[in-house]
Amino acid sequence: MRHPPLTIVLSLFACLLASSAGGKLLSRSADIPRPFDQVYAAVSKYFSPDSMHDFQIVSQKRSRTKAEIVAKHTVQDKAKWSAWAYCKVPALQLLDTLQQGNVTVTVKVERESAGRTFVTVTPDFQGVYQFAGNTRTQQCASNGVLENDILRGAGASDSDLN
Repeated sequence: MRHPPLTIVLSLFACLLASSAGGKLLSRSADIPRPFDQVYAAVSKYFSPDSMHDFQIVSQKRSRTKAEIVAKHTVQDKAKWSAWAYCKVPALQLLDTLQQGNVTVTVKVERESAGRTFVTVTPDFQGVYQFAGNTRTQQCASNGVLENDILRGAGASDSDLN
């Protein structure tokens, strides 16, 4: 049985897309009925050194209508990490122990109108695992809890969240 080359190429392309989807970062967004300056101030406060959230700002950019904050956080508390992220561990590494979780979050704030601001939160979760002295890093998937917390901190209500 002979397969046309196009069918084989399309099949390989589909497999490649499916295998790379696991590492894709997913965002959560909300349209917040508050002015840009208020939303930006709330997001900045969420990530400030004196807040209870323990994030360290990596970079921060702002113009009159757009802003972006990138912040990092290391999580030692396994219960908190489990609430924030799910790490699919390969079967051969089921005995590995989570040592810490690292999250880098990018928050984009955009003015839509005088009284409306659009906020997008994109997290990158990575679990650090160890077994028998060997350490490895595993890409993890978000459970949505952190993103919703940041969006609430920016001023979104529960009805603003999808």
